[in-house]
Amino acid sequence: MRKLKIPDLTFPSAIFTDRQIPWDLQYMLYPNAARLSPREFSRIDKRLLGPIIMERLPLVLKLKELLEEQLVVGTSQRTVQTYLYCLRYFYRWADDIGRSPTLASARVDFLDWTEYLLQQRATGVLGRTFYPYAANVGHVFELLLDTPVRLLRQSRIRRRDAVRTSSVLGRDADKQNISESFAFGHMLLDLSDALTVEAIEGTLPVRIPFRTGRLLEEWCGFVPLDSMRFLSAAPYLQRASLEKRKFNPDAPLLRTRRALANLRTEAELLIFIACTGMNLAQARALKAGRFAYASHHDGYQVRRIFKDRRKGEVEFDIYREYREHLDCYLVWRQKMFPGDDRLFPPGLPHEGPHESRLRAEKVVVNICWLRFTLDFC
Repeated sequence: MRKLKIPDLTFPSAIFTDRQIPWDLQYMLYPNAARLSPREFSRIDKRLLGPIIMERLPLVLKLKELLEEQLVVGTSQRTVQTYLYCLRYFYRWADDIGRSPTLASARVDFLDWTEYLLQQRATGVLGRTFYPYAANVGHVFELLLDTPVRLLRQSRIRRRDAVRTSSVLGRDADKQNISESFAFGHMLLDLSDALTVEAIEGTLPVRIPFRTGRLLEEWCGFVPLDSMRFLSAAPYLQRASLEKRKFNPDAPLLRTRRALANLRTEAELLIFIACTGMNLAQARALKAGRFAYASHHDGYQVRRIFKDRRKGEVEFDIYREYREHLDCYLVWRQKMFPGDDRLFPPGLPHEGPHESRLRAEKVVVNICWLRFTLDFC
C-alpha cells in the first residue's frame, strides 16, 4: 500500500525567530490534534495521532492558499497569526464533536460553532472574550466562500456581546477594584523582596514565593534540569550545561541574568508610579543619583542632591511608608547597574531610543502577563 503524501501546509513566506514554531496547518487533518500546542504537534510522532481525515484536505488547502495571499497583499503577520489562533479553537470544537469541516459544510459548521460559543457563555465557561474568535474565523470563511452576507450576521452573535460591562455596580464594585489593586500590589512587593542581589547571582532556578502560596521558578532562558532532553544527554554535555548556569562574576551581568534584573526593575517601576502618581514616560526619564527627603504633609518631597551639596527642585512626592522601600531599591540598583545613570534601567546595554521606547511600552504588559500566569496557569 502506497504511503499517503500530505501536501506542504507550512508558510515559507512568513518570517519566524529561532524560538518561534513555524505555522503548519497539518494539525487540521488529524483527529484531536487541535488540542496540542504547535510546539507539541511539531515534536510528536504523527503516527500516534491516528489516520488522516482526508475529507478535510480540500478546505485546509484553501485556507492555506487564502492566508498566503493575505501575507502577499500586505496583511501583517500578526493578523494572520490571530486568524490561525482562532481557527485552532474552531477545529478543536470540530474534533470534540467528531465533525469534519469541508468546503461544502464550512458555513453550517461555522454557524453551529457560534451556537456552541453562545452556550458556553450562557453556562459561564466563556466570558465576553469569545466575540473575537467568532469574528476572526467568520472573516476568514467569508473571504474563502465569498459570501454576499457576513457570516457573523447570519449567527446570533452580535458586537454588543463584546462590550465590557461591569457585572458589579456601586459600592461593591469599588470594593472589588480595591481588592484587585491590593492583590496586584502584593505581587509586585513579593517580586521586589525575592529578587535581591544575592538571589540573582545565586544558583538557578531562582524561586520567587508569593504570599498567595504560588511559587515562580525563573531559569533565565535555560531548560529546566528535569527535562527529558537534559537527563538523556551525555555526562560531559550535562557538565557543560551546568557550568553555563552558574553565575560568572566576570561576565556581563545583563547577559546572564538579564531576565531577573528586568523583572525586578519593572516591578519597582510600577510601584514607583503607584506611589508618586507619575506617568510611565516621566518615570522612565528620571535619572539616578542622591536624593534628599523633606517632610511634606503625609509624605516627603524628594529633591536631587548635586556635587556642590546644592539641592535641586522637587522631582516627585512620595508617601512616608514608601521611603524605606525606595532606599532599598536605590541600593539594589547601584549594585546591579553601576554604569547606568537612569533611575529605572531597561536592562539592555547600549540600548537606542527606539528600543528603550518599545521596552517602556511593554513594561506593564510583562507584569500583567505574569499576574495572569500566577492566577490561571
